[in-house]
Amino acid sequence: CGFSFGSVLGALAAALRDGRTASYTMVGAGNRGLGVRRGIMEPLLKQTPEMTDEERHEVHFENLARLMFKHRKNIDEFAIWLQMRNVPRTRIKSRRMEGDNNQRDAIERIDCPVNAIWGDGDATAHPYWDERREVLREVHPDVELHLVPEAGHWVAYEATDVLNDLLIRLLKAVPDRPGRRGG
Repeated sequence: CGFSFGSVLGALAAALRDGRTASYTMVGAGNRGLGVRRGIMEPLLKQTPEMTDEERHEVHFENLARLMFKHRKNIDEFAIWLQMRNVPRTRIKSRRMEGDNNQRDAIERIDCPVNAIWGDGDATAHPYWDERREVLREVHPDVELHLVPEAGHWVAYEATDVLNDLLIRLLKAVPDRPGRRGG
C-alpha cells in the first residue's frame, strides 16, 4: 500500500516482485505516473524568510486546505504541526520523478489484485474519476476503485476509520480475488 508518490513506488516494486506480492493498493495516487489529468486546485502558497511564525502557520493551514483536506474544519493543530515540521525537510520534487505513465505501465505488469483509493475531494484528482477508472481498468481489468466520502488527498488523516475499515476489507478479500498467480 502506498500513499501519493508512495503509490508510484509501490506499483514499481510490485511489478518487479513477479508473483511475490499478495496485493497492491494505491491511495491518492499521483497523476503523471498514471497518464491522467491533474485535479483542479488553487496553487500552493510560498513561504518567505521574512514571514512571522503566525504567517507561516497560516500558509501551512491554507496549503493543507488547498491540497490535502476536503474540509477546512478537519485541519487541526497537529496536522499543521506535521506540515510545518516536514515541509522544510523535503529533499526532492516527487512530481518531477513520477514520470509519464510509469505507474500505469507498472500496474499493467502486476500479477496480483490491485486496489485504488482516493478521497472523493482529492484536489490532485477531482473531478476526473471516470478517467482514472477507465485507465486503471484498461491496464488491470479487475482493479477495484473506491472513493472515500468527505475526504481529500490525505484521506488517511481526514477519514482514518473509514480508510482503515476499507483496507482491512480489501486485504481480507485478497485470497478470493482474481489477478493473483496460482490463486
